[in-house]
Amino acid sequence: MTALPSIGWTTLTVDCSDAEELGAFYSRLFSWDITARDGSGWLQLRNPEGGISLNIQAEDTYEAPVWPDRSGHQAKMMHFEVLVDDLDAAVQLVHELGGNEARVQPADRDRSRLRIMLPIAVRPTTAERQPTSHQTKEREEKPDHYNTSTYCFRPEGSSTTNAASSA
Repeated sequence: MTALPSIGWTTLTVDCSDAEELGAFYSRLFSWDITARDGSGWLQLRNPEGGISLNIQAEDTYEAPVWPDRSGHQAKMMHFEVLVDDLDAAVQLVHELGGNEARVQPADRDRSRLRIMLPIAVRPTTAERQPTSHQTKEREEKPDHYNTSTYCFRPEGSSTTNAASSA
């Protein structure tokens, strides 16, 4: 039997519409340095404590996902699970950095333990459903358009420790 090759995960790459903007957001949120950039829409952030790196790359054809997921719209492909020690302070920091709390939060989740946060919102391309010839124009609840999502939660049984996550 052939020996298995050594395989190690080094980096997660996130596509977006503006790498500098999203990279600056995550650099400030995580206190990670931007350690490399190519000047053409790609940059890398490294965790000073080690572990995997985060690459951010702009794509000309990038379509921002919506939250909550909707048929016919770009769905999220992933989210980050990020631990925080103070949920309210983490939510406030996301706001200060230009992100927002998602308008729709999961009904089956305790808001004191988990929050869906949306960093660096992008402009929606469509906000209402177009009518057919026999319908009147019907407004839909506008979904949140975003580059990735951030969830904030507090671990079970903890009275002082909180946690956050993103997608």
